[in-house]
Formats: sequence, C-alpha cells, structure tokens
Amino acid sequence: MATATATINQEWSCEFCTYQNTNSLHLCCEMCGQSRPNNESHISSRTVSRYLLDITIAQITKECVVAHRQGAANLVSPLMEQMRKLKGKLNDYPSKSSARTSPPRARA
Repeated sequence: MATATATINQEWSCEFCTYQNTNSLHLCCEMCGQSRPNNESHISSRTVSRYLLDITIAQITKECVVAHRQGAANLVSPLMEQMRKLKGKLNDYPSKSSARTSPPRARA
C-alpha cells in the first residue's frame, strides 16, 4: 500500500500554467483544468478506474447510512442495487496488492 500511496501523491507540473499538482491521479490540472499530457501519466487508466470505483462504493455506502438514519428508506434500495452493480465490476479492475485495500474514507 505504501507504493500505491507514493504513486498517488507524486507531483506533476502543468505545462500550461506551471501549477505543481499534488495528486498523480488527476488527469487535468487542479488550477486551470488543462488536460494532462498522456506521456506524463504515472499510473494506468485501470488503476485510476479501480481507485474511482472504490471511492464511489464508499460514498454510496455512506449515503445508504445517511438515508436510513433520515428515514428515507425509499432511497436505500436503489443505492444498494447500484452498489451491488459496482461491486460486480471490482474483478475487472483488480487492486495492485493481492489483499483488497480499503478505499479512502468519504468526506462529510
């Protein structure tokens, strides 16, 4: 996991505005929105896809809890169905380690 974290936190400089971006997962500049050149990508699109999939599942899980607490039971079932579909795609985007790592915690 330390290697994945080091890769994610690897900085890159925008060729357009020269802003020093701090997350190598970003495919465009945080400051100006300019697309990142393909030749500078430090990670594969499959790694990005898996990372985004893990984050989305974590966010849906959080939304299910909030909906349940707020008495919005009609929202929980569709959210759970969407989460089941996303979890089915996890095998298409295996994590780098053999053990599944926890996705980052969703912010409130």
